[in-house]
Amino acid sequence: AMIRASKANLQALPPARLLEFKAEIDAIHADLITLIEAGATPSSNAVQALIGRHHDWVCRSWQPDAAAYAALGGMYATHTDFRSMNDALHPRMAAFM
Repeated sequence: AMIRASKANLQALPPARLLEFKAEIDAIHADLITLIEAGATPSSNAVQALIGRHHDWVCRSWQPDAAAYAALGGMYATHTDFRSMNDALHPRMAAFM
């Protein structure tokens, strides 16, 4: 249900806003990959600042509470589609997120 609602919210965006939305997650992912490669830990300040940006990004299409946002992180590692998408970016991305 939350994935359907999020997709519906995104489909309502004007094209320029949708491009900006996609550009932001691409930038977050690129910065996370840089930190993974540099040996950063998930609890490091730099990673947590990026996770803050990720949370802000998620909140543009869905308003999770803390438990739901934490569950999203779990889905990144366990849900087949999320896992495939994240692992295609970097072999450690899904588990790191």
